[in-house]
Amino acid sequence: MDPGHSTGRQVGNISFAIRYTSDLNRLGLLLDVHIHLEEKLASYFGAEQAILYSYGFSTIASAIPAYAKKGDIIYADECVNFAIQKGLDASRSKIK
Repeated sequence: MDPGHSTGRQVGNISFAIRYTSDLNRLGLLLDVHIHLEEKLASYFGAEQAILYSYGFSTIASAIPAYAKKGDIIYADECVNFAIQKGLDASRSKIK
């Protein structure tokens, strides 16, 4: 069994941005392996920090409001997918 598969069986999968959008750390459910992977990714890419998302909806719906705030203007096609719509709504930015 490869290391990724055995680690996955051991620690499982969490389907959201584990460190920043949940109370897992406060509840003691945040696993060291997740923090370690984020740290390794940040180091690899030369960034201060990294964040892991396990699926696209949570990535889009939480990243847009993290960077775009009330009063910002976002130009978006009216046919963007549902996840982008929710992220735009959550940002409270002006959508054009």
